[in-house]
Amino acid sequence: MGHILGFIKTFWLSLTAGAVAIAAIVYAVMGMSDTSVDAAMKKKLGELRAAEINTLRGKPRNRAVIDAEAAKGKQFEDAYQATLATAAEINGRAPLMADVFPRVLSQATAFAFAEEYKRRMAQLPTLINADTLPTQFDIEEEQRNVDDLVLAEQDKASEGGEAQESIANRIPTAGGPLAATTFGPGRGLLGARGGGMSTGTNTEPKYNPQLRAQVAKARNMQLYIGPTGDGPATMSGFGSRGGGSTSTGQMEEGASSFHLAPITDRTVAPSELDLWQAQVGYWAQRDIVDAIGNMNQQAAGKLGDEDPYVGNMPIKHLKNIFILGYKRATDNNAGRGGGGRGGAPGMDQPQLTFPSQLSGSPPETMETFTERSSNDLYDVLQVQVILVLDQRYINDFVDAMSKKNLFQLVDMRIQSVDRDTALAAGYFYGPDPVVQATMTFELYMLRATYAPLMPAPVKEILGIKTE
Repeated sequence: MGHILGFIKTFWLSLTAGAVAIAAIVYAVMGMSDTSVDAAMKKKLGELRAAEINTLRGKPRNRAVIDAEAAKGKQFEDAYQATLATAAEINGRAPLMADVFPRVLSQATAFAFAEEYKRRMAQLPTLINADTLPTQFDIEEEQRNVDDLVLAEQDKASEGGEAQESIANRIPTAGGPLAATTFGPGRGLLGARGGGMSTGTNTEPKYNPQLRAQVAKARNMQLYIGPTGDGPATMSGFGSRGGGSTSTGQMEEGASSFHLAPITDRTVAPSELDLWQAQVGYWAQRDIVDAIGNMNQQAAGKLGDEDPYVGNMPIKHLKNIFILGYKRATDNNAGRGGGGRGGAPGMDQPQLTFPSQLSGSPPETMETFTERSSNDLYDVLQVQVILVLDQRYINDFVDAMSKKNLFQLVDMRIQSVDRDTALAAGYFYGPDPVVQATMTFELYMLRATYAPLMPAPVKEILGIKTE
């Protein structure tokens, strides 16, 4: 009996409300459908339900439950806002110059931005201690060193009474033709790690200016860049470090591994769209360079007494970076994976490609397993990186990219690299097995961070509404 009384006492408001509801049904069935009666009953029912809720809130046990749920909600909201803030901090970047985005101040500002962009792009190789194979200028300089060496050795041999015939057989003529040189298996740099080259006739490696230039370059770098053989253009003033310049200061064909927007050395001011493509391309490439640099620097710090040269680095050669472009929503995948829409639904959206001045025409954007495209929350930029690296460090590079920014690997192709063939071409990749990896990443750029910077033509292409 006590249990029943306790139940009634606890839930008497609910029971009363239920009784009122039942009474209302009975009255309606009996034909009492007067509007004043109906209004009065609804008012009474509302008062009873309000009283019930207030009574529940007033009980200590119920108040504790409500407060606990409210605390959980606040904790979730705080965590959500903190996550957004952290993502914005990681994802956020500053433009290369002020007064350029979203509207460029003047044509003079556009030209100034192009020069600043050119300067920053030229700095990228220095950030990772990267360089090319020897240029013709480097080889000619080593030829002069060889000539000096030959003359010094000939003089020393003559002073020692050695016969001229013996000297001629042992020491080549200064400035004379070099014997054929072939490369064989070895560990690391020639001379530094037990050879790796067999020479024809009596020509020693120290008399080979091309080999000397290759060794000198390798000893003083941690990463190769270029050439790729598919770069179509030349560009003056890019610098010898990482640019593969000749003695005239001109970029050699295919010498750059980077995606260089065609906004430099022009007589017409770049458009706002051109400037934005250059800026976004620089942001993405700086992230890639930082990820490579972090990995190689960590490896260099663990070498102890060994040389921190390219052969001992996990990443050996940055062959190419391509900015493929924004992945747009189409009538087949509008808003997939993004919780929103990119542009008007039901329309086939053309892709916003990023032209390149040095690294060749970039491939087109691809469909990926993520099915993500630009939407109201973020834009999707696809980037492709081609590297030669120690095969044990592939996962580490992917991890380094994801830690650097909001990158996700969406495609990867791996090819074996024949070390002897690479050595014959002048690349000292070191003793460990290496592969060439072509990796495509999606970079997610938060709309809340970047939309305020976007020029109007970019917003129009991406389907962002402008006020």
